[in-house]
Amino acid sequence: METYYIWLNELKTINLNMKKKLLEYYGNPKAIYEADIVELDQVLSNDGVESLILDKNLKPCETLQRENERHAIHTLTIADENYRSVAKQSISPIVLYYKGTLYPETVPLVGIIGSRKTSLYGREITKLVCRDYREKNTIIVSGLSKGIDCMAHTETLQNGGITYAFAAHGLDTCYPAEQKGLMEQITYTGAVISQYPVGNTARKYQFIQRNALLSSWIDELVVIEAGIKSGTLTTANSAIKNRKTVYAVPNNIFLPESQGNNILFRKGAKPYVMTKNPPVQNPAKQNPNHKQIVDALKKDPLSAHELSVSMEKNQQEVEEVLMEMELEGESSVTYCGDGKWHYNGW
Repeated sequence: METYYIWLNELKTINLNMKKKLLEYYGNPKAIYEADIVELDQVLSNDGVESLILDKNLKPCETLQRENERHAIHTLTIADENYRSVAKQSISPIVLYYKGTLYPETVPLVGIIGSRKTSLYGREITKLVCRDYREKNTIIVSGLSKGIDCMAHTETLQNGGITYAFAAHGLDTCYPAEQKGLMEQITYTGAVISQYPVGNTARKYQFIQRNALLSSWIDELVVIEAGIKSGTLTTANSAIKNRKTVYAVPNNIFLPESQGNNILFRKGAKPYVMTKNPPVQNPAKQNPNHKQIVDALKKDPLSAHELSVSMEKNQQEVEEVLMEMELEGESSVTYCGDGKWHYNGW
């Protein structure tokens, strides 16, 4: 039966709504394949019937199945019990492809997404949001992109959680290429899912379709950071359209990375509130870099980049220490509107 599902899914002459209408009427794709033109004409009102009758070549479908087997790719049809019921009535196709393991829909899914260009604040909040949902035994879903998406997957895996990634290409490849290792790690306990068969490379419009698919599968969505023109915002808009619960993380209204979040509040997104306070570090185990930062800022206000040069350390490492200081309530340093960190009392 899988071959017939792939045949119906790959037909280009009728749209998704028509395919689902035919499945509802006939019950399975083999019956559609074997139906006569008179009956099909009545069901579809002559819309694409002729091309449907003529396009009965199963060989490409069988070739695709062999390629899937070669790449350890599984086929998930809309009739499968692991195909989430929340997605069946949406734009989700009748066939998806995945590598790894899918879990019953009794296990909740939360999407955690954000900008490719991340701020220090966004990275730290991603860690805390992942922790919150991981402790609720929720599968964390994201899009395998650089930035927040990648961090959501990585943070989940490093702490023993399960994550799904939705890809915008066939699963015989990986985009971005440097995420190939992460993609493989995800499949050990979770899954990488795509609507595109093998041989499909990433194209711009496919990311929009990927975002819509992701939004149809999740139960909730948390937007960490989003620009006004971003894929993150298109995913959130799709989730709102699909009547999913959408949370946005409050942030500085002047930051470009936050402007999309603020728009989402106007559209009905809820502000994300931490269920637990951030972990407080034991003073005895305080990061030794704290004192070095304070000493540097006593001389002059400095940006994170200038601090990294002064301390001869990687900028991302310095940014993470600064965020630690803020989260721990360290009041001796403050980030100001001039883009620099100040020693309080300067």
